[in-house]
Formats: sequence, C-alpha cells, structure tokens
Amino acid sequence: MNRAYLALSAQQFPVAADYFDRVLQVDPDNLVAANNRAVCWLFTCELGRAIQSLEHVVRRDPARNLNNTLVFNLCTLYDLRSENSVRDKKYLMQLAARYGSDAFDPSVLKLPM
Repeated sequence: MNRAYLALSAQQFPVAADYFDRVLQVDPDNLVAANNRAVCWLFTCELGRAIQSLEHVVRRDPARNLNNTLVFNLCTLYDLRSENSVRDKKYLMQLAARYGSDAFDPSVLKLPM
C-alpha cells in the first residue's frame, strides 16, 4: 500500500493503480485501496472504469461496502459522467435503505432536494 501512495504522490497514476490492484488481490475488501484505485483511473481519463470498479465493490457486499467516502466518490464520478447520475444515485439510495447501517449519511448521495 505504501508503494501505491508513493506513486500516487508522484502523480504516477497508472503505477499507483497497479499497486492498489495488487493490494486488492490480497485483500479484496480493502475499501481504501478500491477508492484510491478509482481515483487513479479518473486521473488517467478512465472515468467509466473508475465508476465500474466502485460499483462492483458496492454490489459485491452492499451491507459492508456502503461506506460514506466510497459512495460520495462514486456519486461524484456519476456527476462527472452526467448522464443518468440521478438515476444511478437513486439506485444507491435504494441499496442504502436496504443494506446501509445507521452510520450511512444520505447526504453523500448528493441528490437534489
């Protein structure tokens, strides 16, 4: 993980993404690595890949992986893509209603009021 952070701090985003991927191969439930890998992909202009990776993490185990930071970043990525962002966020809201803990903060969904 440290090598991933070093590559990230040096703006070597593809290298950092590879290191975060290695962490996830050993520990697939490492939400920090999954989140940072998606950020790396965003900086390499792979928005779709970043979105798909975070969606996969959430769908794999929504009860565990509906993390406020991860969901906030996923919703931000939805906004950057812009198409269907409200629909996608509403789907996350449904998952949160079904699986989310009491600690889940609905404001991270960034839904218009």
